[in-house]
Amino acid sequence: MIVFLYGQDNYRSSSKLREIVEKYKEKFPGSLSYKKLDGKKIKLENLKILTQGFALFQEKKLIVIRDIFNLKADDQKALVEFLKDKKLEEDKDNIIIFWSDGSPDKRTSLFKYLNKNARSQGFSNLNKAQTEKWIYKVLSEEFPELKLSASVIRLLSQNLESNLWRIYNELVKINAYSKNIKRSPTQEDLESLVVFPYEADIFETIDALAQKNKRKALKSLSHHFKNLEPELKLLAMFEYQFRGLARTRFLTDEGEAYQSIQKKTKIHPFAFRKIYQLAQNFSMSEIEKTYDELFKLDIGFKTGRIQNKQMALEMFVVKIC
Repeated sequence: MIVFLYGQDNYRSSSKLREIVEKYKEKFPGSLSYKKLDGKKIKLENLKILTQGFALFQEKKLIVIRDIFNLKADDQKALVEFLKDKKLEEDKDNIIIFWSDGSPDKRTSLFKYLNKNARSQGFSNLNKAQTEKWIYKVLSEEFPELKLSASVIRLLSQNLESNLWRIYNELVKINAYSKNIKRSPTQEDLESLVVFPYEADIFETIDALAQKNKRKALKSLSHHFKNLEPELKLLAMFEYQFRGLARTRFLTDEGEAYQSIQKKTKIHPFAFRKIYQLAQNFSMSEIEKTYDELFKLDIGFKTGRIQNKQMALEMFVVKIC
């Protein structure tokens, strides 16, 4: 039997592979008939040897071959001829799993053969709604004691998109945090715990402001615009980060130690490292001046006095630099 697992969502394809392997190990504990091969280094002669004869004690052989599409085109064609000749998709004594990280070229003869003759399953990236459902499923199966509100789950699904590896790792971190504080994390907790992609860009923009590098700051800001991030959201992120900078700079000037400042500001350690580094590049007066400008923008945005919000944010950058 041949199984073919592939697709951009390598979290779910890896999970499916792990599920098959674990079921095999449960049925045949301590088996000597389970082999893992690297598709980049595989030699057809080795595969021929592995698939010959019966397994020990009537065990089924399980052979996992990863990244087979890294083979050269001629080697892929030779592999197809071998699979056709041996009729391995009908073989009851051998289970061969071809696992591909990402979406292989569907025009190749190997893909066409596997997709037609193997038990084939493709894993495309989930959209935001599907990601949200997936988070609920993972919570119920793996973190039943972790209670997250719908808004918190939506924040994860919308901002980490289809990066299931990242989301799962964040759930592990949030679960540990929840056990430590002995309550369900709020959206505010999440925003301090998780560094979202747009926040990393905000750090880059603020760093450029600190360096008075107008060109770099405007270029970084343009990335946010290209990602269609709402101007109000961008402004809120600037305000949030500069509040953190203000608290950090003030406590630094008071002579507080790094660990003490992190504890008092209650900023997550990963984000605090960034904030602390940035705070060294601003004076307290510069932070206060910048926050005053952000406050003016906030009033203008919310009262409707400022219509062209993108231009206003660009002018803010120019003024600070």
